Amino acid sequence: GWTPLTLVPILTNSAGGILVGLVIKYAGTVRKGFALIFGILLSGIVQSALDENKTLSREDVAGGVLAALSLWLHSTNPYVARRVEDAAISATDTFRLDGTTKPVRRAGGRKSRKED
Repeated sequence: GWTPLTLVPILTNSAGGILVGLVIKYAGTVRKGFALIFGILLSGIVQSALDENKTLSREDVAGGVLAALSLWLHSTNPYVARRVEDAAISATDTFRLDGTTKPVRRAGGRKSRKED
């Protein structure tokens, strides 16, 4: 039968889904991955603190250190997109056999047959 305790997993799962959606919307999938890793590590630490029979293994500690290092590297070296004008060769260039490049016309700037 249904009891009030039946609502506990339903509410926690729905709250978790909403939180995951908000994290992805505002922080992105990379930070969601970091949050997931640290959440697993934190739950392992809490479990080993509360249960004397369980301890963190070397793999758990190494995984936590690697996750912390990757998060630090990701936050201190953010991705900066290169502007096409700053690139020596842009994505809109085509290569000729003589080694020079020629800009490709974009769809909106197409020549008409009269200009050929």
